[in-house]
Amino acid sequence: MTTRKVLIPGTFDPPTLGHMDLIRRAVAMFDAAEVVVFNNTAKQTMFTAEQRREMLAGACAGLPAVSVGCVTDTLMAEYFAASGACAIVKGVRGVLDFDYETQLAQISRAVNPHAETLLLPTLPEFMHISSSMVRDMIKYKHALGAFVPPFVEEYIRRVIG
Repeated sequence: MTTRKVLIPGTFDPPTLGHMDLIRRAVAMFDAAEVVVFNNTAKQTMFTAEQRREMLAGACAGLPAVSVGCVTDTLMAEYFAASGACAIVKGVRGVLDFDYETQLAQISRAVNPHAETLLLPTLPEFMHISSSMVRDMIKYKHALGAFVPPFVEEYIRRVIG
């Protein structure tokens, strides 16, 4: 029997409860998930790629069939070809996310015709959460428990104070 693995790429700066929900839902539909930190040249990140990977790894530690990685030297569509994944899963909170992720999916297909992207709508309870909003909360020293997993909150407290 073939294992059907899905690739969940993102910047994850930092990982949020919405990201974790997407990962759990993807694993429920597929046999395994590889969650991978990528750099996005359009985004100024607060955390290094390795810090983002560490936060994700800690947050995903209790999830079976989830592996976490970090790729900073290739396009996601090129990585997809070597990953053994059968699809890419991305979450969308609304029309702006949908438009952006659709464009990325089309670019990925242009680079790799086998790169199929599935867009999952965010559950209503997570629609207001974004990594950029969490970065603002961090900057102004607000509590993060309602927005990020406990491991991520503790990690940020250790790293930033």
